[in-house]
Amino acid sequence: MGYWLASYVSRLGQRAELISQAAANLRGKLSGAVGAHNALAMKWDDPAEVELSMLRRLGLAPGDCSVSSQIVQPEYLSDFAHSVVAAFSVLANLADDYRHLMRSEIEEITENTEGYGVGSSTMPHKVNPKSFENVKSLWKAFMPRMMTVYMDQISEHQRDLTNSASGRFLGELLTAFVYACRRMQKAIKETRVNPEALRAHLTSSSQWTVAEPLYIALALD
Repeated sequence: MGYWLASYVSRLGQRAELISQAAANLRGKLSGAVGAHNALAMKWDDPAEVELSMLRRLGLAPGDCSVSSQIVQPEYLSDFAHSVVAAFSVLANLADDYRHLMRSEIEEITENTEGYGVGSSTMPHKVNPKSFENVKSLWKAFMPRMMTVYMDQISEHQRDLTNSASGRFLGELLTAFVYACRRMQKAIKETRVNPEALRAHLTSSSQWTVAEPLYIALALD
């Protein structure tokens, strides 16, 4: 059980670091319709510095070498979205594992169901691990949206044309991910490890623990 959880702590920790790095590398622009600071130059002698000053207030930087066209280079946002989807996938994997370990024939993990009321909509005598189910279901709905982000890397003549509407839905992916994290956190706090089931399963398979060293020994013979 400890190794299982440690693996997810490691995976989620790596994804969290990746999200942080990608977020810190997001870029912006305030350089006009074609990225040449033409409009700002009518007011300020150094329009590029005006752009830098404004972006610093927002915690952003301009694109590499302060170059942009009508749009900011899309790769910064693609990297950020990918880091979120990758973390969402690990979360969904963890939710799946929890659900399976809570199955009645395994039951190595139990859930505090006090105050739940009716469980399944069709089988009210049972209680479904609905929060873990919900996280997996959300992941299935929002993970494919990464394809839209990748497609938004392709623009027409570096202009915001066919990407204008599709790019606005990225916020929904972020909202769903944050919601899934919070729901998962709350659900995990309601679970308990069942030592008796762990011990029973370990005991039932104890005669097989020599299988791997035995076949290695035979191979080396």
